[in-house]
Amino acid sequence: MYKHAANGIEYPLRDDIRMMDQNEGLWYGLLKSKEERINVEIDVKGNLKEGHELVFFDLTNKKRFNLIKENKFELSNDTNTDIGKRIYLIYGDQLWVETKIAELISLIPNQFVLNDNYPNPFNPITTIKYEIPNDGKVLLIIYNILGQEVITLVNNEQWAGKYNVRWNGINQYGNQVSTGTYFYFLKTKNNQSVKKMLFLK
Repeated sequence: MYKHAANGIEYPLRDDIRMMDQNEGLWYGLLKSKEERINVEIDVKGNLKEGHELVFFDLTNKKRFNLIKENKFELSNDTNTDIGKRIYLIYGDQLWVETKIAELISLIPNQFVLNDNYPNPFNPITTIKYEIPNDGKVLLIIYNILGQEVITLVNNEQWAGKYNVRWNGINQYGNQVSTGTYFYFLKTKNNQSVKKMLFLK
């Protein structure tokens, strides 16, 4: 049973019963809370296979907790998003657990990156790729050469990761834009970047 406590009140998150004789497993969940600190308590029932580990992994902060040694711990909730923290339970031998944690960590970029769009020049579709190292609000906006907003492509919270966004040369009113230079602007809580592209008819 998973639960977290906030202001003295316990909130059950999920009940889960699994056969403990399986060799390994990886289970995904979301933990949503507005508290800056989340107290988690996990009750593990049954016997684990000898030599196996059971790890609670907080992907947002890249922190692991060995549930065989500790069943109560505190999570930092700095990003405080509505989309929640990605959490995992990982069960298996040490090599399997380490491999899965490495695979999960590889999903998180080390730095903020806004790549060149491709193709460029384009007609009528181009792809914008970007990488964000932290969960949070993301804005991706297209502007014309006069600095006027053409269309907002992204305006929502996203998990840290790598993203592809396609733009078909249409403005916010559904009309095809004119030939010319455009700018795409990416902004997160801690970073921002702008790049230029050319639309040709």
